[in-house]
Amino acid sequence: MDTNLTLGPAQPTLDTEYGVLVHSISWVTPFEDSWRLNFSGYTTGAANGNAGAGCVLRDQNAIFKAACAAPIKDCENVDMTELVALNLGLDIALRQGVDYIEIAGDYSNVIRLLAGESIPFPSSVQSLIEECSYFLAKFRGVMIRQVTIHANEPANLLAIFGSGFEEPLQWFDKPPPEIADSLISDVIGRWMPLDGL
Repeated sequence: MDTNLTLGPAQPTLDTEYGVLVHSISWVTPFEDSWRLNFSGYTTGAANGNAGAGCVLRDQNAIFKAACAAPIKDCENVDMTELVALNLGLDIALRQGVDYIEIAGDYSNVIRLLAGESIPFPSSVQSLIEECSYFLAKFRGVMIRQVTIHANEPANLLAIFGSGFEEPLQWFDKPPPEIADSLISDVIGRWMPLDGL
């Protein structure tokens, strides 16, 4: 019997006193001529507590294009933070003239909603869902991808920072220093615990 197995390159590993680490590259090139939008929400979990939203836009070559970090006052739930972050990113992408977008997030409820599943959301976020649908209809092409928390690190960091801001901040063409290292690590890789992948 003739068997031909083609194996991809093995991920480099490193044995440490803390366990096995794997070199993980988070950046996956989006489809041609599209930008990638990573989005994330953050909440402390306290009732009526402050929360934040963060989003990052990069082109198909991983070149930083725009980002936003915004506070969300009197936030009711994590669904709200994630949808606010997504809508901020979609709005920025449209204002930048983006036609094709790949959306990446780590919160499964919103990703499943974008993929067309019927997800029960609180009525308090219905207007955010409608706004999201309005924005999505304006793009010529949309792709949705669920990513791990570490693959969404720049957006997660911005959401945390945004929770402490008084008003939204936006950056264009040059990333804020707080996420610059994370953006680079997305492309060149970072060492992650094997069980964290």
